[in-house]
Amino acid sequence: MRNLTEAEIAALEHNGCVADDWSNVKVSHSFDAVENRIRNVEFFGCVNLGCFDSDVEADGGAVRKSGIFNACLENVTVGDNAYIRNVGIIRSQKSARTAWGRKIAVLCESGDDNVVLHPCLSAQEAAIMVGHSDEMQDYMAGIEEDGSHSLDDFARIGNNTVIINVKTIENSNIGDETKIVNATRIEGCEISGGAEIGDNVICRNSIVCRSASVQSGATVDSCFVGEAVEISSYFSATNSLFFANSIMSNGEACAAFCGPFSVSHHRSSLLIGGMYSFYNAGSGTNYSNHAYKSGAVHYGFMRRGAKTASGAHILLPAEIPPFTMVMGKVTNHPQLADFAFSYLIADADRLWLVPGINSATLGTYRDVNKWKKRDGRIGNKGIDHIEYDFLHPYILQKVMRASAKLKEWESACTGDVYAIDGKTNIRRSAILKGIKYYDCVLKMGFGLYQNIDGLKDACALADSVEWADVQGLFLPAECVEAIAKTAKNPQEMKNLVNQAKDESKAVADSWMASAMARFYNVAKVDGKTIETAKHDALEARSKWIELIKEDAKKEAALGDIPPSALEATLASIK
Repeated sequence: MRNLTEAEIAALEHNGCVADDWSNVKVSHSFDAVENRIRNVEFFGCVNLGCFDSDVEADGGAVRKSGIFNACLENVTVGDNAYIRNVGIIRSQKSARTAWGRKIAVLCESGDDNVVLHPCLSAQEAAIMVGHSDEMQDYMAGIEEDGSHSLDDFARIGNNTVIINVKTIENSNIGDETKIVNATRIEGCEISGGAEIGDNVICRNSIVCRSASVQSGATVDSCFVGEAVEISSYFSATNSLFFANSIMSNGEACAAFCGPFSVSHHRSSLLIGGMYSFYNAGSGTNYSNHAYKSGAVHYGFMRRGAKTASGAHILLPAEIPPFTMVMGKVTNHPQLADFAFSYLIADADRLWLVPGINSATLGTYRDVNKWKKRDGRIGNKGIDHIEYDFLHPYILQKVMRASAKLKEWESACTGDVYAIDGKTNIRRSAILKGIKYYDCVLKMGFGLYQNIDGLKDACALADSVEWADVQGLFLPAECVEAIAKTAKNPQEMKNLVNQAKDESKAVADSWMASAMARFYNVAKVDGKTIETAKHDALEARSKWIELIKEDAKKEAALGDIPPSALEATLASIK
């Protein structure tokens, strides 16, 4: 960077620019003030300017000459070929910092801070912080210290960035090729290149990643907005995390951990004190984290693929199993973690469990086939690890346990209804059907795996490995604990997670062989067992497809689906 020449200062003043001290305005060596690309700009403090010698795509796809027009800059660096127009002020203070290193409390709204924000935060890193916050205090302190230097050289506006009609940008770093148009206020933020911030948005103390979008009057405070996340339509978020491909509009989130593909797009929906992933909130969904005793201290878990029907209300704490639909007002704090693919139906003060039924619905079939296609992240690899296998050992382990429990209940049930606990019931018919649904799921899952090498004790591994879904990534729970104890910084965390992911593939194959041995009641999986599993899987999948098509026909029977649409749907189910 260099000082302005007297001729350049005169040219800038001729274009309506003023400075409290022109010696504090530095420019790149290729800067040209004669081009008239800096007009009506006030300079305060230390300002560094790049060169402005090309066109940029501005709002609405219009092409404009890069430059700064009608703005006030104070202690800021502006990159090459940015386009800044009609901005009240862009400024930073030497003692200020961005959201990098900011600690927030998720899940337990009134609890201690358990996540520290930084620009490359992944869903897996955040989940490990939350699950092991006590032992990761030094880890988080290191990130907090790194963030204290985020504005050492004042705020930065990246190359080819577009900022138009914004009232205030304060103590924030804006990455390359970012678009901020008609926003109200950006304060204390780290906004990565390629992000878009739109009309009437207020964004404070938050990190917004590449390819993310915050639009239409949304308010985001102390949040992490991950890659390809969309927040819009006056959605309000505080102390929350939103990871890859999540979509939030109209409603509200507080202390929410929204893992990949979390969706809430209806008015009056409130996500509070919960951990979600591959989740869809029905209209008017609400969570209560306050028992009016100890404060807002309760939290819960909606495991992968869970959904809530319109008007659902869950009193926390609660744990909803994977791919489960919740209906009604659930007041008895269910802890039914293993009963994947179920319906949970609240009726007054009773909760009815219908296990396994959601494994054979068109909705679940569509869900597990759509997520990968809807990954909007830029490039082949994103920050978050996302696995899409809905018959992974993590799921099958739960299904095996649930199936065993159903068989116990079948033996114990002497009437039409079995009382699981004081407020949760299951009908005998649902027990019998659930066993069949789970048998189908297990047979389809086992038919996918054919690695039978390396097992000395075939039945031991199914008991010794506990699988965890680390917000999109399946890992053995002991690996997660080891990472939490070992990682010293985000780069080491990333390396350890990558290593654990690679190593878990062999563990998954061995676990599957062990579980298959138990399922087929053999000492060790051999070629004969594999052939049996293949045959069973083909039959199970054929039955599964038949059930899904029947479910599609039931919906069409309601009368408002054209025959051509039904035919197309049935043809797509394979």
